Amino acid sequence: MKKFKDLTASDFPRVDELKFQEWKNAFESANKNSIIILAIVVILNIILIIVWGTFIFPGILLLILMAYLINRKQSRLRKQLGITHKDIRKARRGK
Repeated sequence: MKKFKDLTASDFPRVDELKFQEWKNAFESANKNSIIILAIVVILNIILIIVWGTFIFPGILLLILMAYLINRKQSRLRKQLGITHKDIRKARRGK
């Protein structure tokens, strides 16, 4: 099974190489950004639990909002390419 980073535009019929690369870069960038945001929110929660004994509920809501916006951008690019989740699963299996 191929990893996501090993997929190329040739794995998908009728896909423009430049658009595919843009989508793949956006996907990888979003994953890195998500990890950084998650780490910041977790650290803030830990600090507030230690100092005030309370969770930072707005921080968790911010994290959910960021995840939604990142996913929306990826979905929009994927739809522009005409790639479905089924196509991605097929390409990763090598069929």
